[in-house]
Amino acid sequence: MKRGIIFFAACIVLMLSSSELLAQPSFSKAFSPSTIGPGSTSQLTFNIDNTAGGGVIDLAFVDNLPAGMTIASPSGASTNCSGAILMAPDGGSTITFSDGSITPGGNCQIIVNVTASSAGTYMNVSGDLTSSAGNSGTASADLTVDSARPGFSKSFSPSTIDIGERSTLTFNIDNTAGAGDFRDLQFTDMLPVDLVVANPPNISSNCTATTITANAGSSTINVAG
Repeated sequence: MKRGIIFFAACIVLMLSSSELLAQPSFSKAFSPSTIGPGSTSQLTFNIDNTAGGGVIDLAFVDNLPAGMTIASPSGASTNCSGAILMAPDGGSTITFSDGSITPGGNCQIIVNVTASSAGTYMNVSGDLTSSAGNSGTASADLTVDSARPGFSKSFSPSTIDIGERSTLTFNIDNTAGAGDFRDLQFTDMLPVDLVVANPPNISSNCTATTITANAGSSTINVAG
């Protein structure tokens, strides 16, 4: 009788372990913000959620962006998925993710900046997320480009410098697709660690009645007007 009980208990443990290993991670994506002006940038985030499953390897998917949407420059592509290879070239239209892994009960993200210059709603459906646990299916989200909002972008010139050298940071507010004036424009830019406003800052703007605060040595730029 005792042998039968021990054997039955062992079978239950084996069945639970097998079910856990077969659980597939969930796959989703989102744009932030989900509505932008023409030429502005939105952060596209893919989320792989493995809270219901065991360890998974060989995570991979391809996302072909819809016509008119491209990877921004710079792409800001990054991921915290272990061992993953992420390819998202500036100005390209294909995001490729492969060789990722995730721990039991874990969660990881893939982030890429994207942009679009023509007004409309862009429906983005990725390819299937595949892994050692099987096929998790596609992820989808919509990005709206609204011509009633100005486009907003920025660039460094030159984009590569040595330590201690200077680069000119230019913000561009583009209302060429808009039907009317915009007022009370304002934003704050928090520079990344080790990047500061040069001395002298050489601040200039052709925006009407604009106040710019960018003190030498500071890591914060404020614009209002």
